[in-house]
Amino acid sequence: MRAARSCLALLLALPLAGCLGEGLVGQPAPAFELYTSDGAMVTEATYRGRFVILDLMATWCLPCRLEVDHLREVQRAYGDRVAIVSVGVDRSESMEDLDAFAARYGATWPHALDHNGSVARAFGLRIIPKLVILDPEGTVVFAREGEVLPAAIARVIDPHAPALEGEGPATVFAVALLAGVAGFLAPLNPYRRFHREGAPHASWAAVALFALLGVLAWRFGGLVSSRATYGSLALGALSAGAVAWWLRARGRPADPPAGRAWLAPLDRAYEAAPHFALAVVLGLQTTDVLGFAAPVAAFVLGLAAGVAGRDAVPPETRTAAGLVGLAIAGAGLLLFGSRVLLA
Repeated sequence: MRAARSCLALLLALPLAGCLGEGLVGQPAPAFELYTSDGAMVTEATYRGRFVILDLMATWCLPCRLEVDHLREVQRAYGDRVAIVSVGVDRSESMEDLDAFAARYGATWPHALDHNGSVARAFGLRIIPKLVILDPEGTVVFAREGEVLPAAIARVIDPHAPALEGEGPATVFAVALLAGVAGFLAPLNPYRRFHREGAPHASWAAVALFALLGVLAWRFGGLVSSRATYGSLALGALSAGAVAWWLRARGRPADPPAGRAWLAPLDRAYEAAPHFALAVVLGLQTTDVLGFAAPVAAFVLGLAAGVAGRDAVPPETRTAAGLVGLAIAGAGLLLFGSRVLLA
């Protein structure tokens, strides 16, 4: 239960950065002036009477490619109710670079360059991509950095919009179930059995590996990456590699290292790090607090059940189940992390 309490305390401290409002929201849009690739001038008043989506981006930004797909879906759904403008904020890029990007990824809306940085400054840009949405009266009603899913945009345009495909209760339940399974299997992780008890000469290498996993999981907890893309790849590769790393320790004589009792609490926390990160990444694929909380809460419940019942599981079954759980966490993290590279 100690591990479950530790994870719960961490979750209560998580800053839900994606859900926090930005300072501009509720204020009239700051004045700006842009020239699109066809020579037209766009200002904060050009599309008055329509929702305006400003996509602050760069052609080399991998998450920006994902955002194009989301914006295309919004454009198909709402047509003339929305006007989309992609704004290149990298001063080293040219209009030809934006034209090539738009043609390659199907961004059929106007795009412009912010060469003097005025738009980036006006909207407080720190991380790309960033979406800013103006309502038909020109008020900023949404501003968020990182990848923004179509459902989140739809709810700004139409607060009563039905859940999009893949976002209904069945999907939330399936995602929560996967997170709960990962939480249940986390305490069965064979790290302690293989390295802290079975191969003491390798225990420091395993501790170093899990220290890195723990740091990466904390980054997920802070939600500081763009939907946890790159951290997901790194943590997934380490987790999947650990399966092979621990298999090599099978059959080693049990000789627990002396004088290292102080590592035990760290062991327990690190055992659950990949599984915890998977639960957070699953939550990040949703668009609201409830969608985020469901897999995270399921993980905590599964973790508590796993801690309570692991002693009743036969050792060999425990080892196999622990390796399966680690493989699930690693494969899931690699899958979500690869989205941006395959965009």
